[in-house]
Amino acid sequence: MSIALDSFTRPLLLTPETLLPWLASPHLVLLDASYYLPTENQCAKSVFSAAHLPKAHLFDLDNIADTTATLPHMLPLTPQAFEAHLHELGVTPESWLVVYDQKGLFSAPRVWWMLAAFGWQRVSVLQGGLPAWQKANLPIETGTTPPVKPSNQPLGLVYHAEKVKTLDAMMQNLSAPQFSVIDARAAGRFYGTTPEPRVGLKSGHIPHSHNLPFTNLLTTEGFLKPVAELQQLLASIGVTEDATMPVACTCGSGITACVVALALEAVGYTGTVSVYDGSWMEWGSHTTTPIGSLPFLVSKSV
Repeated sequence: MSIALDSFTRPLLLTPETLLPWLASPHLVLLDASYYLPTENQCAKSVFSAAHLPKAHLFDLDNIADTTATLPHMLPLTPQAFEAHLHELGVTPESWLVVYDQKGLFSAPRVWWMLAAFGWQRVSVLQGGLPAWQKANLPIETGTTPPVKPSNQPLGLVYHAEKVKTLDAMMQNLSAPQFSVIDARAAGRFYGTTPEPRVGLKSGHIPHSHNLPFTNLLTTEGFLKPVAELQQLLASIGVTEDATMPVACTCGSGITACVVALALEAVGYTGTVSVYDGSWMEWGSHTTTPIGSLPFLVSKSV
């Protein structure tokens, strides 16, 4: 690659073809951020061992997290804690992080959001993930990636609280609305007609939230849909890209909410976008959190 990485504008989104020329860059750090729901009976480490992008490292969302929390893969407690994990992956101040997952576009945006929450800007998301890479017949590796020399260079991470919502903030928003809420779960889970994949959770949704299943934002190949289509989908729930109303994204456990956040970034949304980290895992496990009412349904007489 003849263009120096320092002069290269890192795009928000990459395709396999646009990433390929950069594989040899010493500053490129590839992260496989795959995650599977408890009901999927899949192991991200096993799939990674069977096939991954060259020199990629597995980013374990449940390990690179606040492991003291009762909820899974919560954001690390401090910039220092997150920086220590990034150091183990060989990340330096010059690194360009490219994140992908094994499904196409599912959990990779979670890592993009985590990095953004701590102020890291040198990050891109690979659309289509491993499936698109393999479909393009591009090189893959198997087994375990050789360990890298840990970095010890300060990364300058700073926590940006405006990108994260807590249970208290979500509860306060019910009585004094300060932001709109988009729920990325499937409609059946949002309306409580489909059981939650995790045991012990209530069914339904946060009152006054809007349902926009993350799958509606994606093509069958695991790419975000064209900007015009994303704008139409967002407008259908009252969100336009030039709006100033802050938006909080939620889902089951804070994973696919980040797909919605990524889509908002892709269309140039000008309002503040955050993610409710605890999401339905937290809201649905509390006995005192209210459940939104269902829309009025007119039954046909027979």
